[in-house]
Amino acid sequence: MARKATPLTDTKIKKLKKPGKFYDGGGLYLQVMKSGSKLWRLRYRSPLTGKETTMALGSYPATSLKQARQKREEALHLIEQGNDPIAKKEEAQHTFANAVDGYLTRLKGEVSKSHYKRTASILNKYAMAVLGDRAVDSITDKDLIPLLDRVKEAGHYETARKLFSAFRGVFSFAYKKGWTESNPARSERFVGEFPKKTKKHHAALTTKAELTALLEAIRSYDGWVLTRLALEFGLLTALRVKNIRGLKWEMVDLEARLVTIPRKLMKVKSGDDFRLPLSDRAVVILEEAKLYSGHYQHVFASPLGDRPLSSNTPRNALRRMGYTNEQVTVHGFRSSFSTVCNDEKPGSKDAVEAALDHATGSTIARAYDRGDRLAQRRELMQWWADYLDEVKG
Repeated sequence: MARKATPLTDTKIKKLKKPGKFYDGGGLYLQVMKSGSKLWRLRYRSPLTGKETTMALGSYPATSLKQARQKREEALHLIEQGNDPIAKKEEAQHTFANAVDGYLTRLKGEVSKSHYKRTASILNKYAMAVLGDRAVDSITDKDLIPLLDRVKEAGHYETARKLFSAFRGVFSFAYKKGWTESNPARSERFVGEFPKKTKKHHAALTTKAELTALLEAIRSYDGWVLTRLALEFGLLTALRVKNIRGLKWEMVDLEARLVTIPRKLMKVKSGDDFRLPLSDRAVVILEEAKLYSGHYQHVFASPLGDRPLSSNTPRNALRRMGYTNEQVTVHGFRSSFSTVCNDEKPGSKDAVEAALDHATGSTIARAYDRGDRLAQRRELMQWWADYLDEVKG
């Protein structure tokens, strides 16, 4: 029951200093805080729960007495219709634009910067103008189809695929938040529309003859010396390209024959820092690299100064050696390492997976098995280096 009260006036409100609640009628009151702030509140009984509820309507004087009363009347009108004004206010925030914001915020911590920016750009360019202000629970598959068709008809099939994937992510976020009862991007209308792409594995060399030719080509490379050393170091260590390029001298301990890469720089972000044991040959490579980049931060520095080699440099070097992208890639060195070690060195599977920094087994299994098998990997990396020297020999 709304409390009866003598209506407030602006004059009276301005004079209020003492903390307390000052009623205007119809459940509307002004709460004066100890700090001096004056806040509008509406007390009402929710028609949905039957419980008394308080709704914030703004602060005075930013929200005037007239505006507060108008908000009260709007809220009371909703109550008369059997609606809870707070619930309606929350529903008004459940727009496609807000769902996109929430989805992208979550995505930012899960994917690369380029993936995040591409997804945000595609949604903004092809969907926001049409769907931005729409409530997510009002959007159906029929609303998505013309947006996707427009992109495909422009000849951008792959962009349409990415837009569709983004739609699924946005509506999945909204569904989990309780903003919608279904995900329109999972409608049967889309079955077979965007089949999953066949995963293409990185080209790799695995036979002794192939590895012999590759190692000869690398060691004979006549370009920038740190590019040559980076390529052989990558073959010896099976590191990912970005970790080779980003390697800094502060991560290298030649005396301990160990490289330690902060976990945040690895593909798998959880767990301890990644420790890489160095073979004899890997130590020799780093010692030679130090002659050229020891005064820099980056081990495999660009010929332009203390910056990493560009992302295209290793690949372009392989192209100069005569290898096509279909024959071998730097990332493919990891496959060469894995294939040969598993085939030629029985019992090394766990050490190989640890060396590749792969997250293996279930989450529970990984929680109990936290060892990085450093001793086994040290022996494995030396075996691999010796194997390469043998095929080269």
